Amino acid sequence: MKKSERMEIAEIAKDMLELNDNDMAEATPPGRFAATVIHPNNCDLGIKIYKNNDDGRRQANRAMAVYLQDIERLPGLPSENVQKIIRADRYNKERNYIIQEWISGDSLEYLQIKNAIEPAHIRPIIEQLFLNIIIPLWTKGTVWWDSRDGNYCFDANTQKLTLIDIDSLTTYYEEIIETPDVWNRRERGRAFALPRLRQMVLRLLQTQGFDRGMQKKYRAIWDKEFLPVLKVLGREITDELVAVTHYHHFISELETAGLLPTLTV
Repeated sequence: MKKSERMEIAEIAKDMLELNDNDMAEATPPGRFAATVIHPNNCDLGIKIYKNNDDGRRQANRAMAVYLQDIERLPGLPSENVQKIIRADRYNKERNYIIQEWISGDSLEYLQIKNAIEPAHIRPIIEQLFLNIIIPLWTKGTVWWDSRDGNYCFDANTQKLTLIDIDSLTTYYEEIIETPDVWNRRERGRAFALPRLRQMVLRLLQTQGFDRGMQKKYRAIWDKEFLPVLKVLGREITDELVAVTHYHHFISELETAGLLPTLTV
């Protein structure tokens, strides 16, 4: 994002929040379609303002239509591990913005770049990723495509993982709400998401120091024990407890293979 775009968004936020001249809202981090603007006085809300270009407007119009209809109509929402949308509106009838829950912590992508994921955090992150986010939503039919490290925020203090930047949940909103028995778009999205999820888990496990043999072993376990389950969540497997049982078996296989330390009480 250009500096001029950052400053423009910051000024809009300053005006919206009615800040004093001595205060300044910071636009960070920039994304492809938008920038999240936070209140400088440590409030628990953030404002996401979409860029004023073709891509930004197109993304904003699609997402805003869902937010205004109420994204929490999606099965599985609201969730303690999914960022909440408080309000969606337009500023001066031209710039779309949303007010959203502010999530403390850092994205998994940032933590990996900084080599800041501690071994003790690997299991809680993987556990919440699947038991609190993927399985509860996918078994209910809320499947989305954009599962990547940058869209998950981990707070090391509370050890809580949260799905953030949830615009991708709006992609199949009409199919999920209006024609829940039709899975055409969701299956295409799932096919895109599954390799990303496999790679996310691998990157977490690699923080322990994996050689090529261990990576190969992990991929074999994923493909045999867990991938077939994830492929049918929400269609053939709609019972969350069944999916959870498969998850625990997958984790047990990782432990047996020496890829994940055995949990000790």
